[in-house]
Amino acid sequence: NLNIKAKKHCNKIQLIDSLPPMTKLYEHFIKEPSKIDRQNGKLTWNIEKLNAGEERSFSYIIYSKLNIIGRFELPAAVSFFEVEGKPQRVLSNKAFFASEKAEM
Repeated sequence: NLNIKAKKHCNKIQLIDSLPPMTKLYEHFIKEPSKIDRQNGKLTWNIEKLNAGEERSFSYIIYSKLNIIGRFELPAAVSFFEVEGKPQRVLSNKAFFASEKAEM
């Protein structure tokens, strides 16, 4: 899940998220990305504008057939936008995935 919230009115928002290398994308979306770059593993959503205080959520599912054990950090998402005509860039918070070996 990606959530964005505008503190001020902003225009020409581009939200880009990177998929971890060993994952695959489950291609059923509520709001389909504007662009899917399978070769580089990037999803891009283009948003014309957000008003101050407005929030948007984007969601997608990834999966892997590899059994990952331990802690894994997901790549940060990045957002490019304009505020009062000035270009800005913001990185997302860090997100982690933790898994332990299943005992049988």
